[in-house]
Amino acid sequence: MSMMVNHLTGFGVGDSDPYWSSVVLLLKCDGADASTTFTDRSKSQHSITANGNAQVSTAQSKFGGASLLLDGTGDFLSAATNTNWAFGTGDFTVECWIRKTANGPDGYDNVISTADGAGSGTGGWWIEMSTSRGLDVHFSTATVMTATNTGWATDGTWHHVAMARSGTALAFYIDGTSVATATNSSDIAQTVLRIGQEGIYEYAGYIDEIRITKGVARYTANFTAPTAAFPVG
Repeated sequence: MSMMVNHLTGFGVGDSDPYWSSVVLLLKCDGADASTTFTDRSKSQHSITANGNAQVSTAQSKFGGASLLLDGTGDFLSAATNTNWAFGTGDFTVECWIRKTANGPDGYDNVISTADGAGSGTGGWWIEMSTSRGLDVHFSTATVMTATNTGWATDGTWHHVAMARSGTALAFYIDGTSVATATNSSDIAQTVLRIGQEGIYEYAGYIDEIRITKGVARYTANFTAPTAAFPVG
C-alpha cells in the first residue's frame, strides 16, 4: 500500500521512524577512517561493495563523525539486483546528504542510480548533480526533471537532497525546498544499485546518511531538512 506524508520535517535526536518498515536501505557511512566497510542498517541488510577507492572518511560528515568519500574516478558503492529497488509505479523516497568537492572528470556527477551501469540510464533511474549542469533526474533514457545550479553545488557545504514520488507527482528537493517537479508514472524494475556512479558518470565528494524508502512519499511539499541523523528502527 502506498503512503504519503505532507510537510514531514526532520526527526529529532531519539525519535523513531514511523515508516521504518518501508525503509529498504539505510547507510550511515560511519566507521574508522579509510575503512571500506559500509553496513546497511535497514531491515534488508543488503551487502554493500566498495569499488575503486570508495572509503569512509572522518575528514567530513553531516552526522556521526564520518561519511562516504568518492574521488570521481572509479569510486562507488554497489548493491546487487534486488526487488527492493523495484518501485514499480508506486511511491518512493530517495534521500541523502551531499558535499561536493569538484565536478567529476566528465562533468556529469552521478549521486545514486538503479540503471544499467553503461551510462545510458536504461532500466532504472539516476540523479546527476554537477556544478556545470545543475540537477538532472533520468528515468530510463529520458530526462524527467532538471534544475539550474543556483550555488548549492559549488559552495562546499552539506546539502540534503531528496527525490519523492507520490502517485504520479514526482519532485526533487534541496534542503527541503522543491527545485524540480514532474508528472511521472514510470514502472521501475529491479536492477543493481550504485552510489556515486552510473557508467562513466561519477561523483566527486562526500555523501552521508543515505536512505531509500519504498512505498512511501515522505515529502510532498517543502519541508524542514533533517536536523539529526536518520533513526534506526
